[in-house]
Amino acid sequence: QFETSTRRLRFGITSNVGGRQNNEDTAFAILMSAEVTGNPPPLGVFIVADGMGGHQHGEVASSITARTIAQSTLQEIMIPQLEEREMSADQKTIPEVLSDAMSIANSMVQSQVPGGGTTATCVMIRGDLAYIAHVGDSRAYLFSEGSLETITRDHLLVRRLQELGNLSSEEADSHPQRNVLYRAIGQSESLEVDASTRRLQ
Repeated sequence: QFETSTRRLRFGITSNVGGRQNNEDTAFAILMSAEVTGNPPPLGVFIVADGMGGHQHGEVASSITARTIAQSTLQEIMIPQLEEREMSADQKTIPEVLSDAMSIANSMVQSQVPGGGTTATCVMIRGDLAYIAHVGDSRAYLFSEGSLETITRDHLLVRRLQELGNLSSEEADSHPQRNVLYRAIGQSESLEVDASTRRLQ
């Protein structure tokens, strides 16, 4: 939640194991907010990864992914702001940093956790802008002025078949492969990341 009057971010994290014996999810948050000369905007990184693969592969894959994204954002965005470095033409944009971090995580999961995979949804907030990077079906929502908007698209096979007109909504709900992802970290050598930017109230 962004408070324009105090320029602060507030957040909470919770996780529920659900019907499984172990939790394959990872939630990660980093917040940098300061009242110093120059009044830099608050920076927050919020990551959710939902592992898959069983036999602890999912929880390891989600942990590697969250840590990799967090490390990249710290090194390439947060530390430069802390050091008050000037923006340069060769410096990556925030969406590029997030996308590259997910690609690095993809390679790491493939090499370290064969058979494992994970979704990943990351939001970096800088001032009143939210940068979203997303792979899989862990959704990001924007709640504003009493309405809830889904701002990510599920990378589920049945959703893709619906978009192509090959499956109805009713058929998708009962399809035997309704939980199969066609895009996730650790599934293939190349990774396409959805990226978007939203201005916050």
